[in-house]
Amino acid sequence: MNICFLNTARALSLGALVMLSACTGQLLDSFRYQNSKEAFNSQTEINTKVDLLWVVDNSSSMDIAQKNIREKVAGFAESYLTPNWDIRLGVITTDAYLANSVYSNYLNSQVGGSSGFRSVHLNDLITDRLGRGFTAGNDDKLAKLQSLGVSFTAATRGTFTGGYLFKNLVPAWGAGQDYARLVAGVRDGPITGLCMERSAYFFAPNPQNNPNILGPECGIRDAADRSGSATCLSPAGGQTGVTECVNTSLNDTVRTGKPIISTQIPSGYGGSETAWKQQLANDFMVNISVGSVGSGSERGLASISEFIDLNETSPSKFFREGSLRAVIILSDEDDQSVNLPSVGNVPAGFQPFTGYRCDLNTLVEANTDKFADALTYIRDTYKYCCSGGTCLYENLGCPAQIVNGESVKVGVCPNPTDLSDVDSFRSELTDYFYSLDSIEDEEGVERSAEKANYFVVSIVPTQKSVIDSLRQERSDSDDRLDNIALFDGGGGLTTSKRIRIPAVDYAGRYLEFTESVGNGSLALDIGEPDYGVILDHIGKTLIDKKSRFSLKFEPTQKSDILIKIIRANGSVYQVQESQYDFEGKTLIITDEALILSLKATDKLYIDYQPSSLE
Repeated sequence: MNICFLNTARALSLGALVMLSACTGQLLDSFRYQNSKEAFNSQTEINTKVDLLWVVDNSSSMDIAQKNIREKVAGFAESYLTPNWDIRLGVITTDAYLANSVYSNYLNSQVGGSSGFRSVHLNDLITDRLGRGFTAGNDDKLAKLQSLGVSFTAATRGTFTGGYLFKNLVPAWGAGQDYARLVAGVRDGPITGLCMERSAYFFAPNPQNNPNILGPECGIRDAADRSGSATCLSPAGGQTGVTECVNTSLNDTVRTGKPIISTQIPSGYGGSETAWKQQLANDFMVNISVGSVGSGSERGLASISEFIDLNETSPSKFFREGSLRAVIILSDEDDQSVNLPSVGNVPAGFQPFTGYRCDLNTLVEANTDKFADALTYIRDTYKYCCSGGTCLYENLGCPAQIVNGESVKVGVCPNPTDLSDVDSFRSELTDYFYSLDSIEDEEGVERSAEKANYFVVSIVPTQKSVIDSLRQERSDSDDRLDNIALFDGGGGLTTSKRIRIPAVDYAGRYLEFTESVGNGSLALDIGEPDYGVILDHIGKTLIDKKSRFSLKFEPTQKSDILIKIIRANGSVYQVQESQYDFEGKTLIITDEALILSLKATDKLYIDYQPSSLE
């Protein structure tokens, strides 16, 4: 926030001092410089604009982290989402990069083995609804399944006769470029998924004896006749926020209708400020519950880049000129953004995991207690990680990261040489904000996040102990997939064991990005047991950045400073010495309540004695 100053002899009246012209000189009774006299009368100088873009991992291991954030949102709203300020919040996911047109062929291609696949869940759902008198003509759920080519015939009920596409599996991906934009129906609630056994983590039942495993169990919401967001906000009937904050193809109703949430109270609103803050909290809780049906190739940086390219050139543009901006990343894995082929040179079969490799030793180690011969099963039977054209991933190894002096490796990883440059991305984001604010370069001065007025918060794994804990939870979550019932070739039911895939890792790229941005950016650990602490760090950073005002000259001492806040209604508040401080040429309001009370219509007057005019 930049301000002008009303610096003059305090004996003059406020009306007289706006008329004085700037001058310097010595006072008759002092060797101090007389203040230059300038009027501050701009209503825009107290800038309360803040734009907070959340980038949330929506892969299969993120339900608990989203739950932890959701439970603390109300306190964050009460403390920091003041209607006095002009704060906006938007949420995208770490797979928003799929909006890039290089993935259009992939999204429109058929999932391998989907033709003739029969779902136990859909068989049971169709049987139930037909038994209650519903038909495709009077029931939206059955009509949707019919449009996907799902059989209603008793002997084959629940079968995808013609298969399904990747964009059917996660219908939100079918939004194309809108998947990277803040539009209703995509970015105002959980990401939509097709609920069935093929989306294993989205579908799998939760164990009754392990509270650390809370998957979405999408079949619960999929089959339910209840709609809307009420039970996401206040779960009932023995359900949890994880199982109720779910959108499926057949029940896509957990929505706010507000992909951009604003703290500004709309004209004509008849409720109290308390009620408005609760509404803000509710909307944010729904929007940040992005779910866990997204891509397992998490690319937060590429998703932000896609957002800048597509959203910020559209009617849903989020970042505003002159605002304080924060990009907040929540993920339990490191960024996997890779360099993409040009649109006209996309290889056949190109998909999010193209170019990925595996580490057989790490996979075997994670599965030795599960399979009698994990090496043979993973390498030869399942052919998940081996060598040759029939393997899902090539056994070329994944580089180890050293965390707290110990080695950490993952089971599957992108080719390290394909990863995009983190510093180049930071430069790209800084350049965008420079352009947005029309900031002119200074000769010999490097572009900075401070001048571009943005910072980054990375809520990611930073400690070995946290990585170990999250990996154990992921291992337990992998094991629940063993309990998914599937149709066998004869129409009976069977189950099959799934391999465990060590995935949680040290977020080195996100932390590198955070450090390179600087400007008060925060690196916070996703393993923090109280997410209220995380949100409080973010809120206090906003206050700190909005509490600083640049002075033309360095003041002498507090006794020589007079600070007033002139309200729009003409009332005047004199800031007390205990409510501010100064560092060099920067005035800092230290009273948080006073900072949060400021409005864009307020004016700040400062009368001070400079120690020098240099």
